[in-house]
Amino acid sequence: LTCNALGTKKLEPLIIGRYQRPCCFKRRSGSELGFLYFFNTKAWMNHTIFQDWIAKLNLKVEFFHPNMTLHLQPLDSGIIQNFKSSFKTQSVDREMDPKKLFEIDQFIAMNLAIKAWQAVSEATIHNCWIHMGLIDLTQVWSVSVFFFFFLG
Repeated sequence: LTCNALGTKKLEPLIIGRYQRPCCFKRRSGSELGFLYFFNTKAWMNHTIFQDWIAKLNLKVEFFHPNMTLHLQPLDSGIIQNFKSSFKTQSVDREMDPKKLFEIDQFIAMNLAIKAWQAVSEATIHNCWIHMGLIDLTQVWSVSVFFFFFLG
């Protein structure tokens, strides 16, 4: 998940799966289905996927010292919780329909993730950045920093 401090810019979730064309994709690739989708045997983020993704975004990335990341994670301060809550709510709502019981495959889960990310409000994102103390309220409109979080 990637967003700026105001919550006005939320990038499409990058999704990593195990297979190039899972059965539920019906012989199409993730990109053909409209997803930002990568794959490898363990479905993990690796340097190749990260470099390809960053190159497409045309962003400069600054890395923090290892001990700094614990204190500088605005997505950990409520954004991810909000995303997961929305995802779970959608999943449960879907399971309440007897015709769709236990029908969540990778394709459906990816669509639910997109909807869950869209449901995270600008206010939620903005408040989490403020709560972390990473932005000055008087200069908030000039902030265009992005944070990345990878769901494992």
